[in-house]
Amino acid sequence: MQRDEGFEYVLTERSREWMLTISAFLDESGKTTSDVAAVGGVISPSQHFNTQFVPDWDRCLYMNGINTLTMKEALRADRPLSDRNPALGIENRIAALLPFIECVRRHLMVISGLAINAKAFGELPSHYHQVMGKDPSFTSFARTLLAILEITEVQDKISLICDDEEQTAWPMYQLFRRVKLLYPDAHEKLKAITFADDRWSFGLQAADMVVSLVRQEAEKRFYGAEFNYSSLYSALVNPKPQNGDSFWLIQIGFVDGPVLNALAEKWTELKPHSLQEVNATFEGVPNEGKRIPGIPKR
Repeated sequence: MQRDEGFEYVLTERSREWMLTISAFLDESGKTTSDVAAVGGVISPSQHFNTQFVPDWDRCLYMNGINTLTMKEALRADRPLSDRNPALGIENRIAALLPFIECVRRHLMVISGLAINAKAFGELPSHYHQVMGKDPSFTSFARTLLAILEITEVQDKISLICDDEEQTAWPMYQLFRRVKLLYPDAHEKLKAITFADDRWSFGLQAADMVVSLVRQEAEKRFYGAEFNYSSLYSALVNPKPQNGDSFWLIQIGFVDGPVLNALAEKWTELKPHSLQEVNATFEGVPNEGKRIPGIPKR
């Protein structure tokens, strides 16, 4: 089944030149009471979703006998994935889910995610929270959004598509507006935010997959939690292109206590307002991704 995953190229009336619209599908994992606040997703020129990604993702769903990939359900290896493919047990479930990761790496340009140690964030001095806010999700969302702005061209227009979940949709919109107000550089690029049911958006299902794996990897790193699907995470972020891969950038960050303290000090000292100033404050944030030489953005 073909699904509309974003906008196509747009011809601007002012310049009469082609402008590239970027679709960024983002999801959040970790509520305010969680130990990890994570935001992640997939980003690519909008036409990549409709012409390349959607048919392949649909094939993966069909082969597994499911209509929607929801990681909360898919990672429960003690329950059948479907009648067609029960995939019971960790190893069988990993084998069933791996094609979805291969689909993302094969068709989309950027995989992004940032996880913050929410306990460490809550322990920061109150004057840091006055700068960074009390919700670690803002920092995570802001950095993810700024990273998208950083890797796109000046004339590109970005459309965000987020999961239409009651607990997160309104806060996500408020964060989107706050980023536009705080950082004038973002005003011209950030042109739309949409909330959609992930049952009808393969891009959001991919974002859910990315942020779910990033969050659980963060729980392992921050707290030593067991992570049975670490091989799926490794396959997702492997910086070496495999046969058929076309990704351009994988950027994943994990922010623990020492990094948070350094980040908060920079924000308090600089009080950044421009995109360049904000990005400068994030220089110390670990980033496990890198651009792949020889693979253009477009």
